[in-house]
Formats: sequence, structure tokens, C-alpha cells
Amino acid sequence: MNQVLTHRAELWHELGLRSWSGAPSLMEHSHRHNDLELNFVVRGSMSYVFGGQRLVVSAGQLVLFWAAMPHQLIELMPDSFVHWVTLPLGWFVKQDFPATLAAPILNGVPILADAQPSDTTLLKQWDEDLPNIFDTRPIDDETNRIVLLELEARLRRFGRQQLLQPAPRPPTKSVHKGEAMARWVAAHFAEEIQIGHIARAVNLHPNYAMSLFRKTFGVSLVDYVTQHRVAHAQQLLISTDLSVLDVAMRAGFGSSSQFYAAFKRICGVSPRRYRERLG
Repeated sequence: MNQVLTHRAELWHELGLRSWSGAPSLMEHSHRHNDLELNFVVRGSMSYVFGGQRLVVSAGQLVLFWAAMPHQLIELMPDSFVHWVTLPLGWFVKQDFPATLAAPILNGVPILADAQPSDTTLLKQWDEDLPNIFDTRPIDDETNRIVLLELEARLRRFGRQQLLQPAPRPPTKSVHKGEAMARWVAAHFAEEIQIGHIARAVNLHPNYAMSLFRKTFGVSLVDYVTQHRVAHAQQLLISTDLSVLDVAMRAGFGSSSQFYAAFKRICGVSPRRYRERLG
């Protein structure tokens, strides 16, 4: 298949301020949403494919990332236990966090740190105060204010910790072909990509490459490329003053009409409205 990839993807969504804790489950699909995620692994460990790279989070570690980047939980140690909190992106970008925290997050780079002694207490409290990720009940204003103040203080401490760092590099051993394709897409999404380009990069027939990728990540190669392009466009809209057309071109869209259609289908609003809403 030599056709240039068209821009299709599943509907984008936003969870808002939510909390959940328990034994995680492997994800059948790569997914994305517009919130930040704060994960605390209490015991065990979990491995994500995040933006085409493998990210391992071990017991006693926190990871903070912007979930607009396609990610999927692919491996777990038995008996793992994790706390999740999702944070509204609009709240995060308006807090004037230090660049050591804000810059990597808004550029799609997850950051890791060792947990502090108070984190277990804080996360248990947030788990009691907040609806879980499957619950749409509203949060009363005072609880919302308290939790956001506590989150702001914790993230500012997070930004001062020494363990701010890029995600660990993937192991040097042989990488699954599906992960290798995801990594190639993450490095080349802004280019004009054809299915054949991706297949040749991992020495597979195009038809088999497409089938293997969908089996591995639960989405098509076309959708995965589009998710990366839209996520990059979101980053540029928030963090730069580039025109919408320049954003479209830098994110790999062949025309403004393709960009508008894909962005609105995934994010639910136009690029201009998205930028206005997040200030």
C-alpha cells in the first residue's frame, strides 16, 4: 500500500479531576485524553509504551505526563497496586509552574521522581475526595479548591526534585516489531508517511505490518499517526504563538482543511477554539 496516510482517529475526550486506586489492568488499546496523569506505583511495576518508547515505573516512583500522547499499559508485575490522579490541562497551564516542570510536560515528555513519605497519605485523601475515573458526579467547589491547592503544592515540590528526567531508554534487547513501528512513527510523524515507509523500517510486508500493529496496540497505523500529529499540534497551540496554518504544517498535516477536520474530530473543537479555551 503506497497511499499517503489519511487523518482518522477516535474521538478525543477529557476526564477532568479524578482519582482511582487499585490493581491495574493491561490496556487492549493505545489511548489518549487531554488531561495530565499522575501515577504512583505503591508496589510492583508497570510498563507503558508512551510516544513509541517503553516507560517502566517501579514501586515507590511517581510519573507525571500529559496523556494527549498515545500511551498503553503493556506489562505488569503480579500484585501491582497503583494510584492514579487525572488533572485538567487547562488548570495546569494557568498555574505558572516552573519551566523545569512545565516545559517537559507540555512537550510530551514524561517525568519520573521517587515518592515522598507524604505521598501515600495525600493520594489516599484524594482518592476519598474525588470521584473515580468512571464516575461523572460533580465535585463540590470547596473540595475542588482544597484538592487543587494540594496538587499545586505537590507538583511544585515535584518540579524541585532531583529525579526530574526523561523516560528511561528502552532495553537494548530485541524490540517487538509493533513497538519498533510505534517508535518509528513517533520519530517521523511530521513527515509525509506512507504505510510502506513504516513497513520497510521494520522489514515487514505492508499488509502484515498493519495487521501486527492493530493486534499489538488495538488501533490502526493510520489512527496512531494521526494521534501523534494532533498531540503535537496541541502542544504547539498551547506553548507557541505560531499561526494555526504553521501548526498544521509542523504537525505533519498536508493541508489546513485536513488539519481542521482531524483536530475537530479528535478534540471536539477547532484549533483556534482550543487555543482560546486554554489561554
